Amino acid sequence: MSQTEKWVVDKALATWIEVGDLVVCDSCERYCMRTNIHARIGSMRKEILICPECDLPELWSIKYSKSRGRPFYVYFDFKRNERCVRWSHPNPENPLHVKQERGEWEAPARKRRQGD
Repeated sequence: MSQTEKWVVDKALATWIEVGDLVVCDSCERYCMRTNIHARIGSMRKEILICPECDLPELWSIKYSKSRGRPFYVYFDFKRNERCVRWSHPNPENPLHVKQERGEWEAPARKRRQGD
């Protein structure tokens, strides 16, 4: 990260972020907005904070759309050789999950070989 980018982030944090808005994921130790974090109650009634990336179900991955500036989620079904793409988080307990969204199933695009 360049010094200019650090200043931009510092200004954004000082201007828009309130105390307590940023939390650390207990799984990967990255910073995340509290509104996007999934809080679970663990043993001894301790609150466990999980970021959206660590809260993904098995075989799901997260990617980022440059054109829309937001994440989307991809599930690949090896048996059907298809993938499901959705904008909301696939875990129903996550705050980024939208109940009505089911995602779109599609066959993955084949990559072109060099020389084609």
